[in-house]
Amino acid sequence: MTQDDRIIAYLKAGSSLTGLEALNLFGTMKLATRISEINRKNPTLDIRDTFVHHNGKSFKKYWIHRPELHGDMFLGPDGVKQHEWSKE
Repeated sequence: MTQDDRIIAYLKAGSSLTGLEALNLFGTMKLATRISEINRKNPTLDIRDTFVHHNGKSFKKYWIHRPELHGDMFLGPDGVKQHEWSKE
């Protein structure tokens, strides 16, 4: 299974992903590049992102948009609906 495949599976499971999480979970320091490649190869995936501001730092968080959820929500690791800002 490739790094991209593992990232896709993680996002499809309902989780969101930041660069630091991608480094810890998948060993990639180039999450934006991975997401760009995934989007190019899988145009039907609706991967969304937002900037998160935490402790004076800004970084992007990515997730797969699910139409059955409110626009700013995703399924957390436990399958519970969460607002994208609730995981800051």
